[in-house]
Amino acid sequence: MEDKAFKEAIFSMAKYCSYQDRCVKEVESKLNDSGLASNVIEACIAYLTENKYLDENRYASSIVRGKFNQNGWGKIKISQFLKLKGIPNDLIKEALNEISPEAYWDKMIKLAQRKASSLKKGDTRTNNAKTFRHMASKGYESSLIWDAINEVNSDTDDY
Repeated sequence: MEDKAFKEAIFSMAKYCSYQDRCVKEVESKLNDSGLASNVIEACIAYLTENKYLDENRYASSIVRGKFNQNGWGKIKISQFLKLKGIPNDLIKEALNEISPEAYWDKMIKLAQRKASSLKKGDTRTNNAKTFRHMASKGYESSLIWDAINEVNSDTDDY
């Protein structure tokens, strides 16, 4: 194995992984782009994993928290994002379970209220459809979306 190339790769990838959580696929891609031999890439990934620079469980949890809290994404969109990053399904499910049902519902209600208030007063069916599409694009489950829309509509009917 190229000792100098390995040491340089370890140094740069440790720095890359320390900046923010990374998945194996991201590190592998970066190492491939630098033109390293496959055995050096494998050794580098093994070293980074052993020394906790790379931890896909930690990565999945971090992504779930960030995408849910900061971007307002639903479980479907977060799951698809993590699948594209090569995260195993069992880790995805485990990470998604960190979102409390109450927080998830509250986020959905706020999203539905925000979208509903941004629409012109008019045909309720059209506005509901627009709200549904918006929330579906954020990755929320369709049955939960309709429940949230119905709750928001019943809250506005009380006034």
